[in-house]
Amino acid sequence: MMNDENKLQVQESEVLSLAAMEAVVENRMKLVDKMQEILNRHIDPAKDINMVYGNICRNINFAKKAYRIFGGRFEFVKDVQGIPVVLRKEMKDEQGSYYVYEAFGKYSPPFGAGDVIEASGMFSSRDEFFGKTNEGFKPTSEVNEQNVRQAAQSECFKKCIFTALGMSAITDEDAAKAGIDMAKVVGYKGKVKGTQGGNTLDAKEMDKLGLIESMCQELYKSGVHSPLTQKPFVSPEEVLKIATTSDKFTGWDGFKKISPKGMNITHKNVQEFVAKMETLPM
Repeated sequence: MMNDENKLQVQESEVLSLAAMEAVVENRMKLVDKMQEILNRHIDPAKDINMVYGNICRNINFAKKAYRIFGGRFEFVKDVQGIPVVLRKEMKDEQGSYYVYEAFGKYSPPFGAGDVIEASGMFSSRDEFFGKTNEGFKPTSEVNEQNVRQAAQSECFKKCIFTALGMSAITDEDAAKAGIDMAKVVGYKGKVKGTQGGNTLDAKEMDKLGLIESMCQELYKSGVHSPLTQKPFVSPEEVLKIATTSDKFTGWDGFKKISPKGMNITHKNVQEFVAKMETLPM
């Protein structure tokens, strides 16, 4: 049986263990708060944040920035041949067949004793960015499969980095406290300047506006040459302008000028233009 002296020693040991654990937790909380403070100071609201269904979300650009700032080691989970594991899953429902890609990765942050964060990222051929039109879903044969695969890998990377660094959703209060100029975020509060004055977008229109800008940004950064100048696009706005110019319309020269009425046709025009340009040599 345990005597009173031994019981007292056990109790004291438990108290010391709890105190040590509390100190570790407190230090980690301070570290996470400090990291978020540093990262928020480096947010470019026009490039690092997207509006998704009315919510403020850090995007892949911000994940890459965070990785460059803090370092650590990220790698995709690989098979025995050293090839990243990205699974293609065939799916089917009443609307037809489609597929989902899921990528797997792990991140060892530069702090913590051997911490390893594992996560997966998924994207579907029905994702609005790749496979959705105003009329419904595209046939899988018309979806750029490589883009879906790459998006799954990007989502995996983003989840690993944000989870390890304790990056949660951004609220209006967080943005104000960090001094982030939310007026520069596409679709924030749905306020844009239309050609006929101020317009207000609903949540779906805000998301579609974000998709339009993302597509134009990606094509601009790809280095593909403009069909008009035969030189690389000089800005995402130039992509938008050329994609939306027709015999009846001179094209939008700014994302915040797109009207709610023109959102769907603009999304379709940009989507078709980007798909066409991705097939051309740089």
